[in-house]
Amino acid sequence: MSHEKDFKIEKSKCFTFRFILYFIVISVYIISLAIFLCISGEKANTKIFEISISFALIIFTFVQFEIQHQKNEIETFREYNKKYDILNDDLYSIINSRCIKKFDEEQKSNNNKKMSKALIIDYLVLCSEEYYWRRQGYISKELWINWQKGMEEKFKDFDRVKCANKIIEYEAKYNSNSYYGFFTCTFLEKYLPDNKNKIKIEGKDICYD
Repeated sequence: MSHEKDFKIEKSKCFTFRFILYFIVISVYIISLAIFLCISGEKANTKIFEISISFALIIFTFVQFEIQHQKNEIETFREYNKKYDILNDDLYSIINSRCIKKFDEEQKSNNNKKMSKALIIDYLVLCSEEYYWRRQGYISKELWINWQKGMEEKFKDFDRVKCANKIIEYEAKYNSNSYYGFFTCTFLEKYLPDNKNKIKIEGKDICYD
């Protein structure tokens, strides 16, 4: 499901702030205009003109703010798509290998330094950063839903790779504070163990237990 309520995402702080600010400014303008309209004379007309000019400048500033906000979102979108593109080929190789141990052996034979554990953690970090920016209101609901759908597909793929889920489970259990609350997303519940399936650490690499 792709509904915001399913992800326990906080209400957009930026949207709330902008809404309150717009409401206050418009309210002050309407009240001031009403007061001066009740006053006759040239002085009242001058004040109405000054208030209207001030209001127009404020609205212009808000419009510029909105334009800048949209530009920032576009830049964020491009930046994180670029980060994902860097990881994408290796992630698909992990998925196609069906076993992270097999992938790591291939990486070593090809003199590649990035092992499956580091790549999956890099992907989790990327997802958590995207989640953080959504919670802060810097990206739109539509963009988050688009990213979230991609995450669901990727975690579904990881679930079919031997031992990959152990890496994800370990990070969720022991390092969740490093992921900005990303593991509270309810779509992840089906891929994470409940308390009866706790991971046992016996001094071995969790990938190969």
